[in-house]
Amino acid sequence: VSGALWFLLPAGSIDRPSLVWPAIAMVAGYALIDKVGWNTDVVLAAFRAGQELFWVRLVQAIVMLVVAIALGVLRDPGVWGLVVATIAAWSAALVVRLVYLRRFARLRVPRADLHEGAGALPGYLRFGLRAGGGSFANTLSDTAPVWILAPLAPVAVVGAWSRVELLTARLTEGLVRVAEMLFPTLVERREDGDTEGYERVLIDTVRYVVGGTLLVAASLGGARFGVMDVFGPGFDVAAGTLAVIMLAGPLHAISIVQQLALYSVDRPLATTVAAVVRMILVVVLGIVFVLMLGVVGIAVAVVIALAISAIVQGRELRRELSGSFMRFWPVRALAAAVLAYGGGFAVAWFVDHNADGHLATLLALVAGSFTYLALYFVAGGTLPRDRERVGKGLERLRRMRSGGPPENGAPGSNTHRGVGAADGKRATLPT
Repeated sequence: VSGALWFLLPAGSIDRPSLVWPAIAMVAGYALIDKVGWNTDVVLAAFRAGQELFWVRLVQAIVMLVVAIALGVLRDPGVWGLVVATIAAWSAALVVRLVYLRRFARLRVPRADLHEGAGALPGYLRFGLRAGGGSFANTLSDTAPVWILAPLAPVAVVGAWSRVELLTARLTEGLVRVAEMLFPTLVERREDGDTEGYERVLIDTVRYVVGGTLLVAASLGGARFGVMDVFGPGFDVAAGTLAVIMLAGPLHAISIVQQLALYSVDRPLATTVAAVVRMILVVVLGIVFVLMLGVVGIAVAVVIALAISAIVQGRELRRELSGSFMRFWPVRALAAAVLAYGGGFAVAWFVDHNADGHLATLLALVAGSFTYLALYFVAGGTLPRDRERVGKGLERLRRMRSGGPPENGAPGSNTHRGVGAADGKRATLPT
């Protein structure tokens, strides 16, 4: 990648030789620092170290903001300031990760453990080969819209799409955190033979992520003209595109949960097949629909491709379930989510359509979100076990605020591998 940057950035229509070294620095920082941090997160997530992960990411965000602002004030703001701030934030977060990692693992691994790991390595590699094609295909699916629009649409339209994609990326980025919460639990339930618990946590996760992403889709999609106007004049050309692409959020959420479930039953090849189907549909339908509908066509293609990919994965996952998913997601709760989306979208559109200015856009987003939540609860979107979970969460917060012992007991003495009892127990807590 660095070699490609060396030749591409100073050439042709890009003509940005000053970006070569900053870009290479970002590539090196990602490979040597940030990627190591992400791999460390996998270990922390396996032990459900949510509190530690929270502090890691909070430190990264604060360092990024502080360094970037300081460099911008002390010297002329430029790309190097953001590069330095980003790498500094990655480095600080990595240090915090390594400190926390000592709670769960030894940094110096005994020879016997290395030998055991070497014996398990072929199985990991086989799994990775079956899953890796899907990751590659999904990456192509995510980047294909820009490459399709570039030769078929004006530069201004491509720029408008990039803003839409920016908002969509923030939505799907949060779904990555679902894996950290869900995957250890799925594996644990399956290993314990808890079929009902496995299926319940799987379907409930789908319910929660679909409900949350539909909330965002309703408010942002309804207030689409005001939202795109925030970026400046001319970007409203992609307002309709924003409303359509927001529906990719729930579909993406479903797809990620299905993928994790198929991973947990050792069927990664099924996810690769679904990802390849998605990639082909995005490319083929994207070109056809852009020629027919303009920029909104690429959003339609992305949504259709995600929906069909989810259907393909769903058919494979259905074979692993003992019964219908409707046992844990009643028709009334499903209908409540659809009704809430329609109501929230309509209210956000009405406010955005009848008022001008950024304050009106904010009001439209708030009104749409409030309407969505109200309809969702009134129409029966929540189930008794949801309310029970909320009650337990509130009770736990009250215990923490009152200084009482946590539900799982106080931390004990160090046990095997230097892991505290409370920390080690998180690896087997029911969720």
